[in-house]
Amino acid sequence: MKKNKILFIVFILLLAVFIASNIIIKQKENKQAPLKQTLKDAYITVSAPVFTRNELSEQKAKENFQKYIVSVYFYQADYKKISYTLVFGKYTKEANLENGVQSIINIFKDNNFIYDIKDKNIGKLTGKYIEGTYEKDGVKYGIKEYLIKKDKLFWQVLATFPYSDKNDKAAQDYINSVEISLENK
Repeated sequence: MKKNKILFIVFILLLAVFIASNIIIKQKENKQAPLKQTLKDAYITVSAPVFTRNELSEQKAKENFQKYIVSVYFYQADYKKISYTLVFGKYTKEANLENGVQSIINIFKDNNFIYDIKDKNIGKLTGKYIEGTYEKDGVKYGIKEYLIKKDKLFWQVLATFPYSDKNDKAAQDYINSVEISLENK
């Protein structure tokens, strides 16, 4: 139980560090439409605007949580007001999806977060899918997140956006595009 709480805290802090660094170091909006791309370090293929690695967030996460992280990769892109994020980590302990779900709920709970959670597996990989809306400064936003794990490997695939049917569909296409290949691991 204590290990799960520690991983839960690590998960929340990693996500908070990443979100904060993206607010501080806001990248120029990508002008390229989503395309299928493989991120070999993360064993994943997704359809998204071309990702940029956020090595500053990776370094901070490794420094702050070196006891729990073997390696971590942060990827981010923005296109037409949608923020696409992908985080992949190899941890020293087995990843816990329930803690990951709870951390997302905790991050947005003060913003009138209305959400739905579903099991969504990829083959033998266990996953949770969270979709919902929240409000910030009177504006309604959508969120779609796919949490996936395999033993000590953990993926977070996230899209946040000003809510509209068009943005919701684009974010769903991103989530639905996830393919994970551990053959060359």
